[in-house]
Amino acid sequence: MGMEARGKAPSALDAVADFAKAFRMWYERIVLSFMFASAWWALGFVAAQLALVNPIMLVPATAIWAVAATASMCMANRTVHLEDFELGAFFKDLRRRLVRYAGLFAVSAAAMLLYLPLVLYLPTLGSFVGYAGFGICAWVGLFSFITVCFAAGIIAERDESTFKAVKKGFLLMMDNPGYSLVCGILLLILAFVGYLLPMISMTWSSWAYLVLVMVGVFMYGSVNAYYVCFATRRLLRRYGLDRKSGREAIQEELAGK
Repeated sequence: MGMEARGKAPSALDAVADFAKAFRMWYERIVLSFMFASAWWALGFVAAQLALVNPIMLVPATAIWAVAATASMCMANRTVHLEDFELGAFFKDLRRRLVRYAGLFAVSAAAMLLYLPLVLYLPTLGSFVGYAGFGICAWVGLFSFITVCFAAGIIAERDESTFKAVKKGFLLMMDNPGYSLVCGILLLILAFVGYLLPMISMTWSSWAYLVLVMVGVFMYGSVNAYYVCFATRRLLRRYGLDRKSGREAIQEELAGK
């Protein structure tokens, strides 16, 4: 990776602390957060409906997910670095990073098409080999998910190309296993509660689906992006590769750092 780590690797508790920071950031920028969370939800809903039609529709669905992710990550990265939201700067970042996020989502979608049938098939073997293979695949899936999340953060933080971001995301995960594992689990829980479960709940007759959908519409897209940006910044900072905004530099100078 061409870098040396400074200090100890962040711990699992640091991952939980950054998760709490994401919710606090959502509250501090609640209007901006709601705008992007609701836009993410609208695009994510359309993408999910397309993906369920047939495998061919996964192509436009992936493109829509990429647009939603690019917009939320461009907003979140500047917010995490204490920068004000400027429409011109936002669209500049969006144009520069959209192709890279599209590539990241395309690779992820292709891998998922190969991964899901295998994961669903292995337990049906009913043998030790099948269950052991399922366990291995589950861990590989989790590590791949974490790598993609870090890659998304690296693209927003350092404007890396898609494959360089994936490579560095994998190396960050391997060099900081405790933090990365907890971060990945929390992101999966957030995705289930904020995106998958609200989608499923729309088929329920109970009023509870309204609560879940409100969580998705108001929070998920923004909180998820904030958390990925906080996590990526923390890990890159350990190697001196994080971006520092002008406002952050002034704050550090005033604090005497």
